[in-house]
Amino acid sequence: MDPSSKSDLSAASLRELDAGLRKVSQLGANVITAWRRVPGGLQIVFVPSYQVPAVARRNPGILQLDRELRSEAEVAPLLAAGCRDVPIRLALPSGPEISAAVNGAIRAYSITHFECRAIALFDIVSFSLYQPVEQTVLVNVLAHYIRLAGHHCRALGMPSQLRMTTTGDGFYVWNAHYGVGGDVALFCAIVLALSYTYAARSIADGEALTVPRLRCGVHFGSHYEFYQGGSVGADVGGYVVGEVTINLARLVSKARPGHFLVGAYNRMIQDGDATDWPQLSGLHSIDTLMFMALAPDAIGKLVGTPFPGGNLQSASVFFTGPRVSDNSFRIRKYYVKDKHGLVHGCYNARVAVKSANGKEISFGLRDDELGQFESTFDESEDIILQLG
Repeated sequence: MDPSSKSDLSAASLRELDAGLRKVSQLGANVITAWRRVPGGLQIVFVPSYQVPAVARRNPGILQLDRELRSEAEVAPLLAAGCRDVPIRLALPSGPEISAAVNGAIRAYSITHFECRAIALFDIVSFSLYQPVEQTVLVNVLAHYIRLAGHHCRALGMPSQLRMTTTGDGFYVWNAHYGVGGDVALFCAIVLALSYTYAARSIADGEALTVPRLRCGVHFGSHYEFYQGGSVGADVGGYVVGEVTINLARLVSKARPGHFLVGAYNRMIQDGDATDWPQLSGLHSIDTLMFMALAPDAIGKLVGTPFPGGNLQSASVFFTGPRVSDNSFRIRKYYVKDKHGLVHGCYNARVAVKSANGKEISFGLRDDELGQFESTFDESEDIILQLG
């Protein structure tokens, strides 16, 4: 699902709509909560930013992606709860096809709640020890690799429209496309961005200070997304705040240099997920291990992607654990405790890629490198995986 689609409105209509929305928003002073088609244009419903929590408690639907109202009867409760309305004159085509376009345009002037989405956090190791000019280079290089990875995933037909916001010494990264398909595409982009980074480090050698060494985590959960005064860019401009970003930050704070952690989480199946992934049909929820079972086919699409040393020849991602025999090992779930005493489950991921010239690059910590990883585990939860 692409909640940011605007393709069903003409360029002229989009400009008129955006101009009207900007006027209502007043540089973010107001949050647009809903809209309705009326003769001659749209009825826009909004609320002052400071009143959003109170109104949302009574009307949670104002923070959902689909903000279209179909009747005056649906508008009345919002106005009674403290919202206001204003008309925007706009020539619109008939039919339901404009709904996604208007919702997408309004998204830039709203606060949107998402029940579950994958978000990644890249953290540059020892960032504060670098000189300011070196810090600038490291952040810029990392941003380039993330954008490049998103571009190549999109070129391969994946639903990839990456957004990112800086943490100062790294980035939160998410996909504007919502649902399991969007999360799998994000995971592929993260794997590719990490592959670029580690390939660059191996090439840079003595100049490795210009290529960041990373900790990286991917987690799933609820969050709110917003933009500053409607400033939506292709890759930047948005912000994410909520359960998943907090848990992800606490998880990565326990990660070791070179770590690639994936959070343990159960998520509900959303409408449309089973359309892209028939194996999800009939399921109400999936966990992280089931999500990872979907990833190999998508990661396989990365083969042939431009890569240092020639095109990418192979790529694989797997969770680690102690070896049981020559042809089997355990997938281990780890638990880390944050500074507030809260416990977060996760898996340790490893990635192996190979370029056309035969160069092999692996990253993520091996199981025998986890000695200083402050974590616990329950051996009874280990899952034995047979190789071959």
